[in-house]
Amino acid sequence: MGSGRSWRRNPAGASDQERLPLGLRAIDVITTFEHELRHEVPVRSIAPGNSVPGLPEIMGGLLAALETYDSPIDMSDSAGTFGVTPTPLADFVQGFVTANRKPDG
Repeated sequence: MGSGRSWRRNPAGASDQERLPLGLRAIDVITTFEHELRHEVPVRSIAPGNSVPGLPEIMGGLLAALETYDSPIDMSDSAGTFGVTPTPLADFVQGFVTANRKPDG
């Protein structure tokens, strides 16, 4: 569900560059968790510029500014330099949910 947006398909013969993760939006992360958990995740929205409960008042303006643009960062050079294999969002979420699932009881 969410992984289609966050990971380029790897057709036969595709280079590692073509398999790098794409930029993610918060909604991509939310829908991927919903898919893995098999239930809706509650999300509360606040109008841009309004104060955010539990955060200092100045954070409302900062968060509103962050909502006005995307700032993808190309990590392909760093990944290659440091030998890091990018993890698809769906793989991360599946591992996170599995590791944190409480046993029935």
